[in-house]
Amino acid sequence: TRPWEEILNWLEDIHHILGLLGERLYQRESLYHVAMDSLLVL
Repeated sequence: TRPWEEILNWLEDIHHILGLLGERLYQRESLYHVAMDSLLVL
């Protein structure tokens, strides 16, 4: 398990990638886009 601060820093680093993945999943009508959108909110 990683410290919460480290996880948040990692999510900030990959924020743009998660956004692109979420958009692609949304376009494909996949419900997994909700998971990507949730990670972007953190």
